[in-house]
Amino acid sequence: MSAIRYNQVIMSEVGGSMAAETLCPLCGMENQCGRAAGCPPGSCWCDQSVFPAALLEQIPLEARNKACICKHCLERFVAAQASEPN
Repeated sequence: MSAIRYNQVIMSEVGGSMAAETLCPLCGMENQCGRAAGCPPGSCWCDQSVFPAALLEQIPLEARNKACICKHCLERFVAAQASEPN
C-alpha cells in the first residue's frame, strides 16, 4: 500500500464522527486531530499530511480506522525513515 492521507480514510470509514476517538492508536497520547474535535474538513494538520503505509501497518488491527495517528508519531517515523541507509 502506498502512502495515503490517513485522516481521509478514517473519516470516510467512520462516517465523519470521531468525537470520542482523540487518542493516537500508536502512543496513546492525544492526537490533536481537529476533525475529531469537530472542525471542518481541511482545517486540521493531518489534512495536509501524508502517512506512509509502513506507519499505518504499525497500528494494531483492532485499532485501525478508529482514530488518527498523532503528529509526534508521524514525525518520529518519517525522521527514522530518513535516517535509515538506502
